[in-house]
Amino acid sequence: MFISGASRGIGRSIAVSFAKAGASTIVLGARSGLDASEEAVKKAAQEAGRSPPQVLKIKLDVVDPASVAQAAAEVETSAGRLDVLVNNAGLIDMTMIKDSDPETWWRVWEVNIKGPYLVARAFLPLMLKAEDSLKQVVTVARYENHKLNLYQSITNLASVSAPTSPRPLCQHTSRQN
Repeated sequence: MFISGASRGIGRSIAVSFAKAGASTIVLGARSGLDASEEAVKKAAQEAGRSPPQVLKIKLDVVDPASVAQAAAEVETSAGRLDVLVNNAGLIDMTMIKDSDPETWWRVWEVNIKGPYLVARAFLPLMLKAEDSLKQVVTVARYENHKLNLYQSITNLASVSAPTSPRPLCQHTSRQN
């Protein structure tokens, strides 16, 4: 499994939960350091009586296509496959729009909208190579119901521009015996 934004918070908690459940390989991706997340994952597996998972730490910027492609290549080289992809990297700026900085607003947009797209686009081919497993793509999002802020404006724009019916990122049919 691969988790973007795994250096702290929800991303680290997701990694810890999978370690407790017995995941054999957990790939952590983030812009910031991942040593504390790796320690937490190994400790959680041990406390749950599980074998420690193979942990791979990847420096990753989800808005940089080259960085994301390199991360996918590293996962393929190290693990050979990917069954679970968690798009967790995110950025929130609670600044009111009237007080906001356009560059910060755009960075929030890139991380929260472009990032999951680039990550899914880079990792889906690897996920589809393994025909013997269920594949799962999860995108973590947060919505605050307060005054209109940068994050809400992006979330609202994304929901307005999204198709009216949910569609999978790709269509894949597996054969079962």
